[in-house]
Amino acid sequence: MTIKQCYQAMGADFEEIFQRIPSEAMIRKFAVKFPEDKSFAELTKALEQGDVETAFRAAHTIKGLCLTLGFSHLTAPASELTELLRAGRLDGSEALYDQLAQAYNRTVELLRAVD
Repeated sequence: MTIKQCYQAMGADFEEIFQRIPSEAMIRKFAVKFPEDKSFAELTKALEQGDVETAFRAAHTIKGLCLTLGFSHLTAPASELTELLRAGRLDGSEALYDQLAQAYNRTVELLRAVD
């Protein structure tokens, strides 16, 4: 699968990222590294432990990565979770985390299928 096909399959806007990084090779280079980032594992652990501060930092990092890489389908749940945690709240985080996790796992699966 090409990186463009991957973006299309995940519901992300390839053309938007291509306007900022006009090289498929460069987009691919950075996008396929996304699964290596430890922020999602940190978020999961922090939420399990009730550590709002660490969870906030991890969610904020994920949001930034998604914005940078053009993963628009992940931006909304990451952003909502970030803002909830920024307020120091955990109530409601489980549903937002579940939405994020579902989209995140699908994204990682598709990125690993890129040629």
